Amino acid sequence: WVLTREQRLTYLDELPESNTLLEGSWWQDDGRPEVSLEEGYAEDLGVGVGSELVFDVQGIPVEFVVTSLRSVVWQSFGINFFLVAEPGLLEDAPQFFLAAARLEEAREPGVQDAIARSYPNVTLLPIRPILEKVFEVLKRLAFGVRVLGAVTALSGIVILSGSISATLLRRAREVALWKTLGVTRKGVVALFAVEYALLGVTAGFLGALGAWFLAWGFVAGLTDLPAELSGWVFLWGPLGGALLATVAGVAASARALTVSPIASLRG
Repeated sequence: WVLTREQRLTYLDELPESNTLLEGSWWQDDGRPEVSLEEGYAEDLGVGVGSELVFDVQGIPVEFVVTSLRSVVWQSFGINFFLVAEPGLLEDAPQFFLAAARLEEAREPGVQDAIARSYPNVTLLPIRPILEKVFEVLKRLAFGVRVLGAVTALSGIVILSGSISATLLRRAREVALWKTLGVTRKGVVALFAVEYALLGVTAGFLGALGAWFLAWGFVAGLTDLPAELSGWVFLWGPLGGALLATVAGVAASARALTVSPIASLRG
């Protein structure tokens, strides 16, 4: 594909913010015409630092020496190129100019009309609708993940309540024993709360850890985007798990708390 496509070169003094120099150096000022290549483009073309490339610019051969390789963050929606030549070589060649501008949505129609009237040969490409579509898809995906997470949490609460109900007789005997030893009802509730809170903290931490690694794998592996994930999930996950488990566990144990010690011991 690198040989069948129309090659588009540009010339720049400084390295763009979305580019990172991987190999070689930026413009060495040694009198040779220099060009910098994007790493994937150079790999597909089979060249590296020191290779010589000849371009046919409207019948005139122009020879360059590859002096650097770059990585490019294409997802930045910035103006990037596979090939960047040093200034002073292509200024006299036929060329076109690219520019990007960020405007308020209300101002866009007026600016587009003014540009079309003054410069009819300028082609305008609105990016906002594209970004809005992408954002809408990602927002729906995030909503689906949140709903799935809520269903999972509710299922866990139901399972916890069911397991507590299944051990109601044992819980009632534990309550009777503690009360016989002098523990008040509030003290028993506190003991239950600590037990369920520890379970919730463990489950919340494991869930947060698994969610973090799954999100990291999806963002970094499938979308090839920088995975900048928040670490707050490791705080709110265990805290939320502890709160839900404590409330659900104590509520499911309410019947055991109402059983009197003498009735439980007789049973």
